[in-house]
Amino acid sequence: MSASKHPSPLSEKHQASKTTGASEALTISIVFFLFLISPAGLSRAQPEKLTLVYRGSIGALIALAAEKEGYFAQEGLEVTKIPLGETAFPAGLKEKKAAGGIFDSSALVSASQDEPLVFTAGLYSGFLEIAGRLPDKDEIILAVPGPISGPAVAAAGYFRSLGIDPEKKIRWLTTAPNDLIAVVLSGKADALARWQPARPDPSEPWDAETPPAALKSNSHHSHYEPGQPEESRPGHNGHSHSAGSQTQNGPLKEPIANDHAGDYQIIYQARARLPAPPPNAPANPHALHTADHHFYDSFAVLDQDFVKENRAAASALTRALIRGARWIGENPKIAALLAADNGLTEDPDSFQAELGSFMWMPGISQAKMHLKAYIKEGILRGSLPTDLDAEDFFEEIFVQVLPDFN
Repeated sequence: MSASKHPSPLSEKHQASKTTGASEALTISIVFFLFLISPAGLSRAQPEKLTLVYRGSIGALIALAAEKEGYFAQEGLEVTKIPLGETAFPAGLKEKKAAGGIFDSSALVSASQDEPLVFTAGLYSGFLEIAGRLPDKDEIILAVPGPISGPAVAAAGYFRSLGIDPEKKIRWLTTAPNDLIAVVLSGKADALARWQPARPDPSEPWDAETPPAALKSNSHHSHYEPGQPEESRPGHNGHSHSAGSQTQNGPLKEPIANDHAGDYQIIYQARARLPAPPPNAPANPHALHTADHHFYDSFAVLDQDFVKENRAAASALTRALIRGARWIGENPKIAALLAADNGLTEDPDSFQAELGSFMWMPGISQAKMHLKAYIKEGILRGSLPTDLDAEDFFEEIFVQVLPDFN
């Protein structure tokens, strides 16, 4: 008897098994390939090694959050984090052969001096506060932490919104952040501009009769490393080095006298509405009742050559820093504990309040707007070369490595 030409059930089952196995193998291969080309896959296969520099506690925390939450690894990066300490910027960027860093607007001064630096994103923002007196006189003396600092630039915009030309009406007095209040209360300046300080309850109105309790401490966004002697701090010549850095808490060295308390008032706050004026109080045309309005104080600043040579890594680094900054805003308590665990603060509760005084909404669109404002005011005030073309300079120093968003 001739053998049957029909395959046995066993051979059919074996053939089906082979087909299924081949399909499964193909599926696994595709999944594995997709995994390899994803950021996480790249991070496991061949991570891009680079160095990131920063100055101070907040800059350190952004980098630390990006590392601990796995954002660097997910973006295919292996990052060495280096604090600049006493090393000046941008010398530290070159000296450490870093791909980039976390800095404030003072990096614009270096970029205007042909340093190869580019901005790629804003990381966190401050809320403007103007306090003191705005007398009706030809010139108002305004104490600010630096001529091209965030509070100074935001204050210029505020005065313009009132129809006051800051270049004609305002005399800018560069003052160490710790001394802003004392300078106003002593009468050396009429008012101050700074980022709103941390308070336990930001919605609580100020008492216009006496300096608020928060004004009796220097719990503000300091531009220097904690514990450094004033004269030895980087940027003590008036240039701000605030971004990413800089928190100090504790009492002022000298108690604030209340001699001028009756004249001292909160003129403008970008974040909290002002209380209604008491009955029969003189009109204050400068008091605005506004919703939140923040202004970027910290940026991702990268080495220009690094961006040209490896744009994908530049995008990945910027994205990881944005994710780290956003995580801090979403988890301020955990972030403060992380800072304490890594020696960035000895008082996590105060540090958490300090983190809460900023707007953690990193992005691109508003960062570009604010950089243009920094450039414009820097040229007007002489911090940047007066013959600089603002639009051309912006095109040189901002590189779009991620799509616009905010």
